[in-house]
Amino acid sequence: MNNTSFQELEKIAKRAKESFGEIVYFDVGARDGLISTWDSLAKTSYIQAYGFDPAKDHISSLSDRDNHVKYFPFALGERHERKRLIHTFMPGCSSFLEPNFELLKNYPAHKIFEVVGESEVEVHALDDLIASGKVPQPHILKIDTQGFELPILKGCSSTLSNVVCIELETQFKEMYKTQALFPEVKAFLEEHGFILRQLLVNGPYEGEFLEADAYFSKRPSLNDNIDVIRLWQTACGISSPKFLSQMDDWLPEWKVYLTEDQTELRNRLFGPL
Repeated sequence: MNNTSFQELEKIAKRAKESFGEIVYFDVGARDGLISTWDSLAKTSYIQAYGFDPAKDHISSLSDRDNHVKYFPFALGERHERKRLIHTFMPGCSSFLEPNFELLKNYPAHKIFEVVGESEVEVHALDDLIASGKVPQPHILKIDTQGFELPILKGCSSTLSNVVCIELETQFKEMYKTQALFPEVKAFLEEHGFILRQLLVNGPYEGEFLEADAYFSKRPSLNDNIDVIRLWQTACGISSPKFLSQMDDWLPEWKVYLTEDQTELRNRLFGPL
């Protein structure tokens, strides 16, 4: 959250809730629970939070501990099915895809990907869950599923029209066999109206840009949910808050730069002149 205090974030969250209504946040791959910022927003009822993960023991413990979050003990994917989950030495590296040791052997941290077992788990498509009324429509998604992000996105392709912001983990080399890499994930999200806002490198890979957290949102200047975007980027610590913090001031002045062939854009931003 950078240098933003929770008191400042609360002001942004209050404004977003007043202008938008209930804000629904989904954490997909929530084995260890929500990160602190989103957990605090859920505790104070600024968001409705839901978590999904097939680690049933962890999800059961989280459900007992966190009555402000609704947890589901299954995975999300492209369709409803039973699927093999590969367990690794570091549980957070477990995936539906096999670790690619031809690549990973080159890094000192390769041991965390060593396979220690497998199990069969239940998988659901988010579109189906929403259509059946089991979960509400999300507005913010966080996805961290070790190379399985694109199947999850494909399983909620109908839902994405109402999603405003997405944070997901992505890779630039094939850390898991047959996984979709960042360019394919980015292209899919761009087809659904998202723009890339930021990339933050992560992982113990000797500083190589092998894996990153990627942040996408609908285009702020063309979106009716500007306060939700402002809340999301502040909570995530995205380093481009200047744009949104100044929008209220400079958008009215921008009218003079809009030409007649931009009528649709102009009317959406300011109403008919």
